[in-house]
Amino acid sequence: MSFSPGCEQAIATYSWRGNLRQLRNAVERAVILSPANVLEAADLGLSLGDHPDPGRTEVALGADVSLAEVEREHIARVVSHAPSFEAAARILGIDVTTLQRKRKRYGMS
Repeated sequence: MSFSPGCEQAIATYSWRGNLRQLRNAVERAVILSPANVLEAADLGLSLGDHPDPGRTEVALGADVSLAEVEREHIARVVSHAPSFEAAARILGIDVTTLQRKRKRYGMS
């Protein structure tokens, strides 16, 4: 398995709050869940909003972004630091199938 160039960039620019443990968990989960041989940023729960983009508004509470953008960002961050997909669903207070559906809707699957 390898990382796409976009995935490598997302990994390098993402602020890993959980440091190496968070990165390791995200990579392990992606390797297990992804059917592809090349991992994309979305496989790690990362999105374009996770790294700097001068033309994009930062997704934060109170920012001029839609509720859907806030939900997508929150889901991505929780999934990236949770020890498992099931733990992420528990943290979010939703069922695992609901989390899978939301990730698919937001292009995070």
